[in-house]
Amino acid sequence: MYIPYLYGRQEELRALDDLASGLAQHGKVVPLIEPTEVQPLLHTKISAARAAGAQVMVVANPTRGDLANPVAAATAISSISTDLADASLVRPVFRVSPTQGLPELQQFLLQYPNRPIGVVLSTDAITGADLLKALGQRDYLVLFAPEVDPATYASSIPRSKSVVISDNFPGRTRNIDYALTLDESFGSDLITWRGDGWAGFSDFTVLPPESFAATGGPAVAVAIHLTYMSGQTMRVRHFVSDAGTRGQNAPKWAVILPQLQAVVAASPTMFDNTQGLAAFITQAGGVYTSPGTSKRQQIGHHVETVAVNMTP
Repeated sequence: MYIPYLYGRQEELRALDDLASGLAQHGKVVPLIEPTEVQPLLHTKISAARAAGAQVMVVANPTRGDLANPVAAATAISSISTDLADASLVRPVFRVSPTQGLPELQQFLLQYPNRPIGVVLSTDAITGADLLKALGQRDYLVLFAPEVDPATYASSIPRSKSVVISDNFPGRTRNIDYALTLDESFGSDLITWRGDGWAGFSDFTVLPPESFAATGGPAVAVAIHLTYMSGQTMRVRHFVSDAGTRGQNAPKWAVILPQLQAVVAASPTMFDNTQGLAAFITQAGGVYTSPGTSKRQQIGHHVETVAVNMTP
């Protein structure tokens, strides 16, 4: 099972919509959405994924981003109450955090009885013994965030019930900095997860782990990050524009999109033929994209690439 970790922002949700029918057919890719803002598309796109028959996981106790405000969090969860009630396609998830510990987990388990559930450990505030006792005979999946060492829980939570959320994307502070190393490793989780005994594997797609934070403004340079397989390893190829006038993106896309098109033409089997890649190729003809749409296409390309290449 592959679990792309998303934060419920607009372009992530649109990427989910693009992928929904394929995810339903594939059956081994289950996006996990942790809402971080009151987003009107949250219900619309989760509902569309359900209508297509795609499974999703949803953090039902959000506390990050704009939803650190309890009123905003309650509003967001209320908007997807019908989605969370879908026991056939939606797995409710509890995220352990500094403000949400064992008592809140026990309440969550009562709220979703007789349901497969998930627990994201972003802190080790709950011991392995207490976690195992609370979960009891439930159908559960424990996901370890990058800041928590799975070895701490090895004696309590078996690997067959565990997933490591890997921080694979080699992030940079500025887009222009990706030009220093245009091709980098993205890990081999999609090949090794089953042999290592895990229930699945997870990453933040081609975004950094804290991508829910609304930071930055108009970029000096734009970048596209496309993953591809090289033997038993996934790699990521960065396409980066030159520095230009902040906020004026059309001249930057006019440079970067033909670069991408040229690489695909020269190495037609390098990248898997995904919806996201096809969109970039079309846009290289002069119909330029936007930073948001570009992010949507990059996420979609990565998820499709993993789906095609993951071990069965």
